[in-house]
Amino acid sequence: RGDTSLALWRTSESVESDIADELDDENESATVELINGAIEGDLVTQTDTIAVDDDGTRSDVLVHQFTAPGLEGPLASASGENLGSVESTAALYQLLQQDNGEYENGNAAEDDQDQLELVFELDNPGPNEPTTSIDANELANDVSQSEFSDVFTVVYDDETDTHFIVTDIDNLNNAVDDDVQMEDEDQYEVQINVQDARLLDIVDEDDEDDFEEEFLENSASFTVAEADGEFDNEDEIQVTNAEDQSITGTTNVAPGTELDVRVRSDDDASTSFIQNDEDIVVTPNGTWEATFDLSDTAVNDTFEATVRQAAFEAESDGTVVEQVQEPAVFEVSDLSPAQATATAGDSVTVSATIENTGEAEGTQSVALTLDGDELDTQEVTLAGGDSQTVEFTADTSGLEAGDYEHGVSTDDDEATGTLTIETEGGMDGDDGTDGEDGTDGEDGTDGEDGGDGEDGGDGGTDDSTPGFGALVALVALIAAALLATRRTE
Repeated sequence: RGDTSLALWRTSESVESDIADELDDENESATVELINGAIEGDLVTQTDTIAVDDDGTRSDVLVHQFTAPGLEGPLASASGENLGSVESTAALYQLLQQDNGEYENGNAAEDDQDQLELVFELDNPGPNEPTTSIDANELANDVSQSEFSDVFTVVYDDETDTHFIVTDIDNLNNAVDDDVQMEDEDQYEVQINVQDARLLDIVDEDDEDDFEEEFLENSASFTVAEADGEFDNEDEIQVTNAEDQSITGTTNVAPGTELDVRVRSDDDASTSFIQNDEDIVVTPNGTWEATFDLSDTAVNDTFEATVRQAAFEAESDGTVVEQVQEPAVFEVSDLSPAQATATAGDSVTVSATIENTGEAEGTQSVALTLDGDELDTQEVTLAGGDSQTVEFTADTSGLEAGDYEHGVSTDDDEATGTLTIETEGGMDGDDGTDGEDGTDGEDGTDGEDGGDGEDGGDGGTDDSTPGFGALVALVALIAAALLATRRTE
């Protein structure tokens, strides 16, 4: 004897069918794995609401997860065989028909309490209506084992002493009187109480109140809701005349429930079509999605979309509209080099990948930049989804030693890195200008040396290569003008 617990879950007809198929193969351990896998996959989910089909054919399936250490003993005793060698559902069917009067010692011999009680009690009866309940014990006494198995399927997990009692709500409603059937807005408390005198070791209790105080009572509540669903664009669905057109919706039925969606052209549509998307699966958040190839339809064709083979009815009008492509967006990636070091005067090659992440074709000017200033550009045209690698070459003549931010940019994006310029052996064009300061009188020899520095600057203004040296061209011109003036003097 140990602590008992009860939790409520819900699932779909398809999972219930899978459970039945595994049990038909007499493999209960595989069925336990199937249920645990369905729980992990959100196909069996904890709930306080179940959706009921008004037609009584596709309601949610209720699952009681009942943990009761030691209960396998009374179940085996009731069935006359050890669990594992007999179907757990058959054992539950037998136990629900037995009471404590089966024992012939102590007060328990005169007690007619059920050894295990399973009851659905209505918590919110209407005005002037009595509280009603669905008593599984009475049902077990009134129907055959086969009829009972249509309502309840039991799977026993011997590793955790857990019984999964799978309850088919549609078959349960069909098995009871009309006035106690589960309906929209009903609120129920399900009770599973262990009252077996031998299991609870209370066969020698003398006081009836003490006897009942030993019972292990478990309860959980749930609300019944009418199965419902709708298209996300209920006023009008809009699709384009293309492949992979998505039509979506929401519903309150159990995750894993399967349904079909049909689209059918109206009589006045220029194109006649009927398409079905079958076995659409409801997700854990209650959404579903159907996909259609409407590439053969025409703009302005109208149609009706309907949900079929489901616990609810939903329909919506739709129209085929002109395709509207997402505009071109040029994104920049894979800048190379992102971090680089070069000696002043070296040529540097910079590349990057340009990708059009939009749908429409586009053309943009792609620029090479240094500290935000454009040094060179290329016109690039890309179809939607296409990409291209661009490459720029520039020399670094005339740049002072230091760090510069270089990059490649488009109208929509940019990628930048750091370019570090070093001087060659500490000599650069600026050192040559010292000759201007070193002149004594009219000799001008040192000034000529300064001119050599200007020659170094000329190397950085090669017209054939877009270069970083263009930024210092103005400085070189000013230096030349100053030298000419000095010679005139």
